[in-house]
Amino acid sequence: MSTKFREDKLLKLLQKLVEDRLGIDLMKNTRRTNYVYARALFYGLAYNTNAYSYASIGNYVGKDHATVLHSIKKVLPHVLQNEFHW
Repeated sequence: MSTKFREDKLLKLLQKLVEDRLGIDLMKNTRRTNYVYARALFYGLAYNTNAYSYASIGNYVGKDHATVLHSIKKVLPHVLQNEFHW
């Protein structure tokens, strides 16, 4: 099994977990708060597996690496601190 396939499989699993739990399509191109928070959660989970760079996560969801970095650094702490209710 190639590394890329295994990584894509893990990202798909994380995507499915977040989408199923929150009832949100992470790939939808919107700035609505619940979608931004859900994507931040996905980015954080994917990055914390230590298997992905910001660029590889961004490529997976069709975003720039800077978007992923900003979301993890600025949005995710806000989500976790405020216990946003979905």
